[in-house]
Amino acid sequence: MTPVEVSRGRRARRIWTGGGLAGLGRRAAQDAWPLAVLAVVLLLAVVLADAAPRELRRVADHAVQVAVAAEPSAGMTVTAPFDQHVVEAVRDPGTADQLTEDAGHIRGALPTPLANVLGPPSAEISTTELTEATPAGPALLRLAYLWRDGFGGVDWVEGRAPGASTGGDIAQGQPWPVEVGLSAPVAALTGAHPGDRLTASAPDGLSVQLTVSGVFQPRDPGDALWTRIPGILQPSVRGAGAGRTVALGALLSAHSVPDVRLALDPQAVSRVIELPVRPQALRFADLGAVARAVSALQAAPTDLGLAGPRPTVWTQLDQVARRVQARVLAAGAQASVLLVGVLAASIGVLALGSWLLVRRRAAVLRRQRARGASLGSTALGLALEQAALCVLAGSTGLVVGRLLVPGPPSWAWVLPVLVLALAAAPVLGVLTVRGRPSRRAEIEDPGLRERSRRIRVLAAQTALLVVAVAALVTLRRRGLPVDPTGADLLLVLGPALGAVAAGVVGARVLVALHAVAVPVTARLRRAGPMLASAGGAAAGGAAPFVALTLCTALTAFGMVVGATVTAGEVEGSWDSVGADVLVHTDADHPLDALAAQLDGAAGVRAVAVGRLEQNVQVFGVAGTEWVDVLAVDSQAYSRLLAATPLPEPQAMAALADATGGPTGRALPVLAAAPLRDGHSNPSLLWNGQTVPLRAVGPAPALSSVLAGAGPRASLVVVDRAALSTVAGGQVDADVLWAVGPGAEAAVARSGVDAAAVTGRGAWLDERRHEPLTAGLLLLLRVAVPVLLGLAALVVVLATATDAPRRDQTLAVLRVLGLDTRQVRRVAVGEALPWTLLATAAGLATGTALGAFCLGPLDLRLVTGQSAAPVLVAQAWVLVLLPVLAGVAGVASAVQVGRRRALGQVMRIGVA
Repeated sequence: MTPVEVSRGRRARRIWTGGGLAGLGRRAAQDAWPLAVLAVVLLLAVVLADAAPRELRRVADHAVQVAVAAEPSAGMTVTAPFDQHVVEAVRDPGTADQLTEDAGHIRGALPTPLANVLGPPSAEISTTELTEATPAGPALLRLAYLWRDGFGGVDWVEGRAPGASTGGDIAQGQPWPVEVGLSAPVAALTGAHPGDRLTASAPDGLSVQLTVSGVFQPRDPGDALWTRIPGILQPSVRGAGAGRTVALGALLSAHSVPDVRLALDPQAVSRVIELPVRPQALRFADLGAVARAVSALQAAPTDLGLAGPRPTVWTQLDQVARRVQARVLAAGAQASVLLVGVLAASIGVLALGSWLLVRRRAAVLRRQRARGASLGSTALGLALEQAALCVLAGSTGLVVGRLLVPGPPSWAWVLPVLVLALAAAPVLGVLTVRGRPSRRAEIEDPGLRERSRRIRVLAAQTALLVVAVAALVTLRRRGLPVDPTGADLLLVLGPALGAVAAGVVGARVLVALHAVAVPVTARLRRAGPMLASAGGAAAGGAAPFVALTLCTALTAFGMVVGATVTAGEVEGSWDSVGADVLVHTDADHPLDALAAQLDGAAGVRAVAVGRLEQNVQVFGVAGTEWVDVLAVDSQAYSRLLAATPLPEPQAMAALADATGGPTGRALPVLAAAPLRDGHSNPSLLWNGQTVPLRAVGPAPALSSVLAGAGPRASLVVVDRAALSTVAGGQVDADVLWAVGPGAEAAVARSGVDAAAVTGRGAWLDERRHEPLTAGLLLLLRVAVPVLLGLAALVVVLATATDAPRRDQTLAVLRVLGLDTRQVRRVAVGEALPWTLLATAAGLATGTALGAFCLGPLDLRLVTGQSAAPVLVAQAWVLVLLPVLAGVAGVASAVQVGRRRALGQVMRIGVA
């Protein structure tokens, strides 16, 4: 090999590997502002991709903890009866110690998912309700021994703690005496003092002799352990009138609790061990395992290893977990749509910025290619530049994201953004400089190459349209995926793909409009419109149009979702409360007097009362055994509904017609479908009497505040006076609705227990600050301004991308005699049509996508409505049209202000 050949070989290797790297630093300095724009957009995208998923997980965990903390029934209760087959009546002095051991044994036998979220146990040994005669009338009495590690206990103000009994002769039928302690209010009601004897009767008629050993005072009356036995600290009154009863409780000690097992039948005494849930220990990721563990334990409670008969495990933790899990998954899917849309728009802007960068360097890159630089070296040079940008912007974004939301990086979201940002410029650069026909036919026929390119573009656009339509149709039929990974990610991308597809179609429409506008404006006497139309047609390129359509469509989509959620929360407050204020007590505290007090009060427009009785037995209806009965004053309730946005149920007036009907007549009711099928002969068991029913219309949905969170039975609505007449006996009201701007204040002044009051304003405020709702609205408040900024940036980048062609055209126009004002009009006329059309197409597409995806988004889980919310479109989004048109005009006018030397202008046609 000669020295010349060796030199040529080395030169060839340098060209292949480094031809595209020449002047890399100098080119980066010359293109500082496009690189700065790319860095800012990439930084923003990385911050969102990193911080948003962590914030969503944090919101999900917080939502789970708040929901579980609000459910008092989320803890686990284990009821273990004593062995019923004990033949020999032997007193077991270790009963209390055995209870403590059982509680610890249950804690140790729990499955790991439950052991992690359940707290220390508390336990009781209690009896069924015994009947006792008191000076105030008959009372129901329960005996109980309470235990918990760290329980405050009591102080004995009179007498002493209950001790062990000396016993009686059970074989001779004598009752076994039991010593008990009474609280001061209970002792006062019964008139008992230390040393007095009380006699109670068990449900089976067995007499129980009780000796009052002392009167106690609790050290911590607010301890939740006392609430397990109603009436143990204060007598509890149930019912009213003839059905009024008093519930009392008596305290057993570790020494006296063995006696109660001998004094009563074994079935009348049971062990109850409760383990409260620790909401702060729950995480969203644990819900599935917790629900499965609860179901398994309820199916096989013997796994707890307790001695004696089969225990019973009761808890609603699994139901709460599944209910909260459904809400969190739905909210997470909704947030994923918004987040993926913002990231897609950011990637579109990054691609457009990379295209601007490549267009600015096109001449240099082609020159290097002509001198022998390979496609690999061209891609390598651009990739190195983008890699430095990704490292700088990506690392800064990760730091900022971690400062905003602490936690490990969200690589699953960040890496795709970085990879696409890194690959955009090299790919576009290679497509720009490869420039040579690949087939002999294209060399011989230059027009064939252009036709081939158009066919490839049309095929790609058709494939994109097919994918977008398929994604949206599947999204509409299947709903949003709860775990947007793999193929399901395509469904989350559905709205973004729909916006891109609309942009592709809009770009085709723009080309057709330009083809029509150029010959039409050529007939006009003024040259400005024709020059602007020709310039717009020459600009070409669908990328800016698609990017602007994507940004504005997602902006409109976010605004529609946000407005729908906000309006839906207001509707949800009416559905959930049913009025401006709702008071729900019990039948022991009738609300008729309160209704009379509120009627006519300042700011109160309407008042209605009713009685809600849940789980009432019904006969003659196939598949339905229990119903919820709502007895209302139908006329007053109709007036109240007329003052609210709620619809009045059909045939409500028919309920009032029966108020004077004879006893025994079928009672007209509003009922669910099973009671209205025509084949049923329903009757209701009310206060021990059978009341025949006649369905005259469908029943409305019971508000969620009244229905609670548990399973809901079918609702039956009846007139209160008619029910009182037909069934006999007064039907006291335990529900009150009031409507008016001053209703909440009037109820607050009445002195009613605040725990029984639910205000619509308070419900709405709580809902808006609920973690899931607040998190979704926060994401919307962040996403919409970001998308608006990206839309404005698309217009600026599009103007800059077409700057070289526009500079040449405008310079020629100046030479031909157009002044600066006319040239500016031409420049603005080129930019306005595509900007306005893309913005209008984006706003229309975003609104249409909001309506199309309203069902799959399942926003009612966020708003609290009983039905799907109605789409709420915001007319003020049309302000984007003049705003973005103004941005396009300013960007074009700024470019016109830059003048070029005459020599450069005269060389344009020679190049």
